[in-house]
Amino acid sequence: MSKFEDEEEQELGKLAIRFANAAVLPMVLKSALELNVIDTNFASSGSSEGAFLSHAEIASKLPAKNHDAPVLPDRMLRLLAGYDILKCSVRTGENGVVERLYGAGPICKFLVKNEDRGDVESHNLDHEQCSPCLQRISRTKIVVDVGGGIDVTLIMITSMYSHIKSINFDFLMF
Repeated sequence: MSKFEDEEEQELGKLAIRFANAAVLPMVLKSALELNVIDTNFASSGSSEGAFLSHAEIASKLPAKNHDAPVLPDRMLRLLAGYDILKCSVRTGENGVVERLYGAGPICKFLVKNEDRGDVESHNLDHEQCSPCLQRISRTKIVVDVGGGIDVTLIMITSMYSHIKSINFDFLMF
């Protein structure tokens, strides 16, 4: 194998790894939203600034009752903190064990459910502002959301118009 072929092979390998990893953040964020992890962190502080919780405290508030549960959310929480969705700090306990604590990052205010406006979808589309658009959409059969992220807009549309089929076409992120 020539030097050029070897370099090309290495670049293809790197590209394959980037493709495989590109789906991780959207899937973890979607899981965190479905499990109310973001809501739990936000509620503990009352805002995007404030209290931090350990992964065990967050896991105890999840619907799953698995004795290994704290380990799994910790992996999710570390990834979300790596993208600044959550904040992370470290504390050393009396026994010398270091523990990570997680708090809501500033973007969490756009991701939480709240009593006044409902789910995250409320931040994307205000029903009153989009009324003329939604009337036109009601006559369609299929809606494609290009760059649709976590399906929020499509969920809102299909919940209002059950006859509409939806396709979420999202881009890979590198």
